[in-house]
Amino acid sequence: MESAKTLDRLKSQAEDIWRKVITKELSPTQLEYESRELQDEIYNHRQSCPLIFNWIYKMLRRQHEEQMNKGAHELVDEALRSINPPAI
Repeated sequence: MESAKTLDRLKSQAEDIWRKVITKELSPTQLEYESRELQDEIYNHRQSCPLIFNWIYKMLRRQHEEQMNKGAHELVDEALRSINPPAI
C-alpha cells in the first residue's frame, strides 16, 4: 500500500510539473530543478520498493508499453497545441 501511495504522489508531482511547463509557469532553471527533484524521488522509490518476479514483468510489459506510448503521444500533442494553438 505504501508503494502505491508513493507512486500516486510521484504521478501527481509529474503531472503538476507538466501543467506548469504547458502553461509556461516554470523558467528553464526551475524546470531543471523540479525535474531533478522528481527524478531523485523516483530513484529513491525504485531503490526501496520490493522487486517483482521477471515472469510478472514479462507478462505485463507489452500492455504497459502500449499505455506508455499512447500517453506519450497525447503529451506530445498537448505540447504542440500549447506551442501552436488552433486559429479561431
